[in-house]
Amino acid sequence: MEGTLSAFLYCCPILVNGEVADFQYIWGNRKAHELVNLTPDQFRQTTMLQLFPYFRTTGLFTRYITAWLTGEPQRFEREHIIGDSVKWVDVSVVKQGEGLVITALDITDSRRLRQQSLQQAQLLHTIVDNSPAGLVLYEPVLDAAGAIIDFRYVVTNASNAHTTGRNVEDMIGHLLSELFPDIYAQGFFDQLVRVCLTGESQRVERRFLGDQIDVWVEGSLVKTDQYVLFTYQDITRLKQQQLELAEQAALLRETNQSLYRSNADLERFASVASHDMKEPLRKIKAFGDLLSNQYGGTLPPEALDLLKRMQTASSRLMQLIDSLLEFSRITNARDVFNPVALPNVLLQVLQNLDVSISEQQATITMGNLPTVLGSAFQLEQLFQNLLANAIKFRRPDVPPIIRIDSTRLRPDELPEPCTYLTSTVPQATGWWQIQVSDNGIGFHPQDADLIFQAFRKLHGRRQYEGAGLGLATVRQITQNHQGAITTESQPGQGATFFVYLPAFEPAPGQPRI
Repeated sequence: MEGTLSAFLYCCPILVNGEVADFQYIWGNRKAHELVNLTPDQFRQTTMLQLFPYFRTTGLFTRYITAWLTGEPQRFEREHIIGDSVKWVDVSVVKQGEGLVITALDITDSRRLRQQSLQQAQLLHTIVDNSPAGLVLYEPVLDAAGAIIDFRYVVTNASNAHTTGRNVEDMIGHLLSELFPDIYAQGFFDQLVRVCLTGESQRVERRFLGDQIDVWVEGSLVKTDQYVLFTYQDITRLKQQQLELAEQAALLRETNQSLYRSNADLERFASVASHDMKEPLRKIKAFGDLLSNQYGGTLPPEALDLLKRMQTASSRLMQLIDSLLEFSRITNARDVFNPVALPNVLLQVLQNLDVSISEQQATITMGNLPTVLGSAFQLEQLFQNLLANAIKFRRPDVPPIIRIDSTRLRPDELPEPCTYLTSTVPQATGWWQIQVSDNGIGFHPQDADLIFQAFRKLHGRRQYEGAGLGLATVRQITQNHQGAITTESQPGQGATFFVYLPAFEPAPGQPRI
């Protein structure tokens, strides 16, 4: 016994008035002496409660008494405390003759490992049960021939229970066919079998649809030992959003196609209508000219006045048709954008307005103007309308003075009415602010938005000619170029128009735009 790993000892009861008051140690092997840290002589002179007084309060002393009185063996694990040393021992107590044979095995290390394993198992259980991912461990169920006919739930977690609408306790130990019979027809059972037989992992993205379940999941099937582990994320909401976006995209494509057809029809209609309307207008003007030239001298003044009004009305209608055609083309423009040097555009505009500039003795100066990405034709229309307006709405007997300049702005320097541009054109590295200022009649600040509306005129037709579409066309062109336009003015103090166009970093060797 001296070579054993267990401590063996023999003790006899100490009786007081016929009751067991303590146990006297009679003999012990070397392991027993080491366990209590005593010499053999010290050991034989010591009682149980002298060494372990806490046995009374813990109930252990009662178990020794029970073994001696009844002869019924006792087996338990207990903490063994000697001084500062704390160990765990596996104790067996057997009555032998007039005393007790006690066997004690030091299980401190195994108990520590068992405690660590238990803590790890508890930690793993906590992680699994609180994981946002669904988790199921399936065990294959075989028939007599060894073929897989079903799968049993071995482990699952709260996330899977939430997704499937069942309790964890209601799934563990149950068969897949019992809980979700609809899944068999959807191919998931076949995937489980394939992973189980081949050992090859598989990705899963599918919709589970049944009597009590309708979800989309994305995850994986992995074989582990004889089991199949299924981990997944519930992507039902994401799928619903994708389906809604797909439906919206399809609707948008259909709407765009319908709009494209409508625009094409409108362009054809405008072209045909303008031709059909212009032809009778030309005849009216031609016949009016004949009447005026051939019979003007014989007509009374009242008839001549009516004839003049008819000619003026036909000219105004001709101008309106041309303006409408121009506005229609700008609104539906699908021009290809290229780098456009604005100084070249302004030079062409000045040539177009040469007669008007000369007649009104207008002074037009240009500062540094950038190259922008856009349509040269549309930008020419934009500046021609702005300059023509500045010349037309001059102050009496005051020659027009017009200044065109530009400033590059950072996205965070855009004025308040235009800050939305940073989200509509996020790829822009900056913005060009192009100012067109004049010394004309100006207008009230409250009319700043009205002047950009089609056919909205602040002055009577007899004062200033025009169809009322010039600034509406300007605004449409800025919108076509993903920009904006604002204005500042006071009556009698001229007006300044601010055109904002996106700036982009150029490709190597290209001009800055």
